[in-house]
Amino acid sequence: MFTAYRNLTLALLRLVNAPRGQNSNQYRSNILLKASQKADLITAGRLAVERKLAHASTGEISLRLQTSQLAINTRASDLYRLTDADFVACAVTSPEPVETAPGHLLWHQLIYQAAPAQSVLFCQPFYTALLANAATLPRETIAPAIFKAAGGVLLVQHTDVKGDFFAKTVNDHHAFMIPGIGAIVWGTSPFDAIHRAEALEYVCRLTVMTRQIGIEVNFDIPNNHRSS
Repeated sequence: MFTAYRNLTLALLRLVNAPRGQNSNQYRSNILLKASQKADLITAGRLAVERKLAHASTGEISLRLQTSQLAINTRASDLYRLTDADFVACAVTSPEPVETAPGHLLWHQLIYQAAPAQSVLFCQPFYTALLANAATLPRETIAPAIFKAAGGVLLVQHTDVKGDFFAKTVNDHHAFMIPGIGAIVWGTSPFDAIHRAEALEYVCRLTVMTRQIGIEVNFDIPNNHRSS
């Protein structure tokens, strides 16, 4: 009993005495996030921007923590230049808004509540956003293996992204394409989420390009074009 009381008291003191410029949620993220986890989030954030999967000022990346919490980059952070101070800890199940959290925190929370996701990426890949705005899914037949690597894709309106919706769909899909917004993708780690977003963007790009030049998918090679 004494040990538990002492630990609780020390935790409260740490939160009250958080460094100037950080709120308690940001300070708590520094306590809960391991150095290796921070490094992974920082690297994944940079990769998302470098690979043109996310806009630096609006992209969001989060990680599930072992304490029923998640860590996510702060609202004003630059996804390409994340630092140790650019993360905030939030409860997975808390409906209360967190002032410094980015705008789609609730979506991250709902995914963690509904699926065994370990990391979530909110992103705006160019061709993915283009197809989403046209209410069109990428064509699986263009590159089946790459499409499969995305892990299941669903086209949804942002008004439908609610708790019961995630509960019904999240286990069969790893990516939502959302018109006017972009995509939200999740996986087993920040890098898995990046890879899935990259696979989705690749198939979306092929879909757009084949439509632009009028190519139809056809795997039947004419006899006169086959190798002997």
